[in-house]
Amino acid sequence: MSVKYDGGNVFDAAMRGLMAVPGVTPEMIHETARPLIRSLLDLHWDNADGTVGMYDDNPAIVEAFRENGILLFCGAEHPDDGEPCEGIQRGHTVPHRDHLGRTWADGESVE
Repeated sequence: MSVKYDGGNVFDAAMRGLMAVPGVTPEMIHETARPLIRSLLDLHWDNADGTVGMYDDNPAIVEAFRENGILLFCGAEHPDDGEPCEGIQRGHTVPHRDHLGRTWADGESVE
């Protein structure tokens, strides 16, 4: 059995249901998301890296993905032309770097 691209639909349905429960805590969300992500990945969920971006405002879910090896990409853009940082984790501590090899710090170009 394989969930391929449908894993995101399963994950979304589970998280929407869980987050609709009054009194649910971030810990409950994390402890539900972490094994669910692992199980879906074991079923060959191919687009988990796209799904994590849909939850970038929910640290508990982002952490559950990270613990399963799925990272939220940086998303910072070069200040001169908007080329995206290729950093593999949002909030990384090294300078941003784009596919052209240019690096920069937040707020300024460091080419």
